[in-house]
Amino acid sequence: MTVSNNNVIKAIADFTTADGYHLQNVWHWIAAFASDQTDAAVLAAILTALGNLYDDCAAQMPSTLQDPDVAVDLVGWSGTQWETTQRVGEGIAGTTPTGSADFLPLFCAPYFVMRTARPRSNGRKFMPVFTENEQAGGGLISGAQTALGNALTDALASITISSGNDLVPGVPSTVTGTFLPFLNGFVKAVIGTQRRRRQGYGI
Repeated sequence: MTVSNNNVIKAIADFTTADGYHLQNVWHWIAAFASDQTDAAVLAAILTALGNLYDDCAAQMPSTLQDPDVAVDLVGWSGTQWETTQRVGEGIAGTTPTGSADFLPLFCAPYFVMRTARPRSNGRKFMPVFTENEQAGGGLISGAQTALGNALTDALASITISSGNDLVPGVPSTVTGTFLPFLNGFVKAVIGTQRRRRQGYGI
């Protein structure tokens, strides 16, 4: 099957710790295509891009994290909500985390914010867990902030499938029922929290 111009693509990246806990990120893009692209080509480009993005923080993430399983789908606005319309494919985003220190509690989540033209329609990405030595006093040390900034730069960049065929990152709005591309973003120096990542609270 193929992906067409203006299709909205959703990818779920699912990391698993050595203890079996799941840490997930959800990503979205809109297809800016001159011609239809195969599912295989779109999947391969997303896996490569996500692998590169997460590797920006390779030194900050524990080496015991497994490479993330990635599921990619097309989604469409039904009039009331965004719904999955087609499976594009599944694969593994190759990463090489190298952190050797103990990692922070799972609900401690370094993150960045990506902004759209609509003031309240932003995207926040809580990265997989960092190691303890990447923080001091509840905030990220400068090296960790730089790594997170590099990941943000990759997250804001379009993914090129082939010449004239790009995936533009953004967020599907449940208010407008439209896709809102990201314009810019910033890194949060203070570590955020994700209650759903707390032991016993699911993913």
